[in-house]
Amino acid sequence: MYAARWLTRVEGHQDAGAHFLTVLTRDTTLRDFDRLYAADGLIEAEGWREAGADLLTTLAEDTTLHDSGRVNAAKALAQVEGYRETGAGLLIALTEDTTLRDSGRLSAANALSEVEGHLETAADVLIALAVDTTLHDCDRLSAANVLVELEGCRGTGVDLLTALTRDTTLYDYYRVSAANVLAGLEGWRETGAELLSALAVGTSLHGSGRVKAAHVLARMERHRDEGADLLFALADDTTCQGFVRVYAAQVLAEVEGCRRSGSRLLSTLADDATLGHDDRVKAAHALTRMRGSERVNGGA
Repeated sequence: MYAARWLTRVEGHQDAGAHFLTVLTRDTTLRDFDRLYAADGLIEAEGWREAGADLLTTLAEDTTLHDSGRVNAAKALAQVEGYRETGAGLLIALTEDTTLRDSGRLSAANALSEVEGHLETAADVLIALAVDTTLHDCDRLSAANVLVELEGCRGTGVDLLTALTRDTTLYDYYRVSAANVLAGLEGWRETGAELLSALAVGTSLHGSGRVKAAHVLARMERHRDEGADLLFALADDTTCQGFVRVYAAQVLAEVEGCRRSGSRLLSTLADDATLGHDDRVKAAHALTRMRGSERVNGGA
């Protein structure tokens, strides 16, 4: 492969190198990446751009390739001078191809957003993916994440992230993750913090999801105390499952300035006869590890 690409740069041997690259691109026993690499080398060979473009088109349309291989072929074609629109057309077709995995269609839309003149089309596809309830939660969140970073699309992306945070049909992890993304955006940090607080306090999430939301909030400098208070409340809440209370106490101990509070809660939980045996053991083990770490670090 590398030898063939190198050969295309040697005077008098360019055609021989191009021939080898053509054969390698068409070799279905090779990995998708290698075939794409060969076609890309052909593009760079003097006098072989059209042949390389034809092969990239073939790879993008080849349903035997993995989704990523097809998307990368179309993306590479869109970057070739004179073939931008052809590559963009292939990417658009891939975003609409329901035989691709959701992640493949998302990758195609993301790649399309980088092609000059096709940002609006890519944004429309990403919006459709983000609101499509037949997609996996992860892919819907990823679509909104991409959208929020596109020029002129932040407001729409924020609206979608907010909607995902409030969507009770999503798994807890993705709802918290959507709020976390918002909390990291300039100008939307307080909105994200409010949503995280609502998730930690509300009962629409399972206990562990509420702990995750409170933990993310506690990592925000301006909301550290609020997050810590929520973690303390969850660890002290007798209506929560034992493992959730232990988890909350462990996380609290990781928050700056809250190690002692977390340690005391773990000690209390380890001695709490109303908790199940396994939960009490987890609390005791967590406490032992903390104390061991303190000895190693000189009581830090």
